[in-house]
Amino acid sequence: MKRKGFTLIAFFIVAGAASPALGQTYFTDALGDHNFNNPANWTNGLPLGNDEMRGNVGYIGNGTTATLTANRSTSGGGGANNTDIYVGTTGTAGTFNTGAFTMYYGASTQQGFHVGVWPGSVGVVNVNAGGFLDTGFGANPDLRIGRSDKAGTGTVTFLDGGRFGLRGGVHIYNGTLWFYAGSRWGPSGDDKPRWPCIIQDTLKFSTNGTTINTFRLDPTHTGSVASLTLTTSSKLVMDLGGTFNVGDSWMVVQDYEALTGTFGSVIGTRGETFTVNYTADVPGTAVSGPNDIVVTLVSAGGTTPTAPTNLTAQPGDGQVLLTWNPVPDVVNGYRVYQSQTSGSAYTQVSTTTLPSARITGLTNGTKYYFVVTAFNAVGESPRSNEASATPQAGVSLDVRRWDTYR
Repeated sequence: MKRKGFTLIAFFIVAGAASPALGQTYFTDALGDHNFNNPANWTNGLPLGNDEMRGNVGYIGNGTTATLTANRSTSGGGGANNTDIYVGTTGTAGTFNTGAFTMYYGASTQQGFHVGVWPGSVGVVNVNAGGFLDTGFGANPDLRIGRSDKAGTGTVTFLDGGRFGLRGGVHIYNGTLWFYAGSRWGPSGDDKPRWPCIIQDTLKFSTNGTTINTFRLDPTHTGSVASLTLTTSSKLVMDLGGTFNVGDSWMVVQDYEALTGTFGSVIGTRGETFTVNYTADVPGTAVSGPNDIVVTLVSAGGTTPTAPTNLTAQPGDGQVLLTWNPVPDVVNGYRVYQSQTSGSAYTQVSTTTLPSARITGLTNGTKYYFVVTAFNAVGESPRSNEASATPQAGVSLDVRRWDTYR
């Protein structure tokens, strides 16, 4: 009945024939400013819970984007009764951005945040720097992504500086929950899931070297079990960034009380391969006490970078300034090689992460030849074009060129 009611109401909204029933409000972006906090952008006022009813359920769909422009709570009456927020409505897409503000949406056993859960819906949530998605305490999942029948899909991304304060459960049915390395969990000790979490699709992590924002559960709460269920369709995706090496490890899940299943696949975005260690005596069976999941890089996979281009050399007094075009591929840095013979006998003299290098300690009046390579975890690129320069006493470098890249 609920689904039929929703479909009928959605029709009336499109036709302009009637207002939605009490307890439902749809984001229209009537003002064109994407402001979630302005009641004029909603058909029936802001989403809000109260003591008399389940709440004014909010729907963000029909291709609209809602952005939180000030701290907002959807709880009401002391938080006993709250509301649902749906991102992506039947057959349509919706996007919700936190901006740099806190969204708190519940403390009851019924309400939650639902992303792409309607048939044909596509939901997107971006928690940006300074943003905080702070959820309730309910036993039902506080965050649902997609539908188990794959008819709807969602993506929830916590970008660098974004924070997650989940206390219920997480169900990833069809879509992705993505943590950037610079994202964070909430400031309180209880800002972690304490109820069962189910992963049927993608849990994704972007890293910066060995830095990662681990998916943490809360095994300390009395009356709940912070269990983790991984199905055969579940995917762990590792998007490695920064400087890393074969043999490096990342803890992706921490402190589940019980584990069922293992990840169906582990994927490196650039072709890397990993081993996975589940801290259970027998992976795939229930265990007692806090446990972790750790992945270790076995092979970097992927490809080596392309060669740097447009290498130029500018002479100075006992030094040479080198500049080149940045490589568009994923790189850990650049290596600079020097020789006094064109085309051969190069010796590495510098490593940098910038597309420039100042080579000092050179002899004035001597001609030097330089090439540059780019490198990543897979290997080293071919050499750049060769550039040469002869340092001269009293010659100043063009400092402005250097400062451009410093």
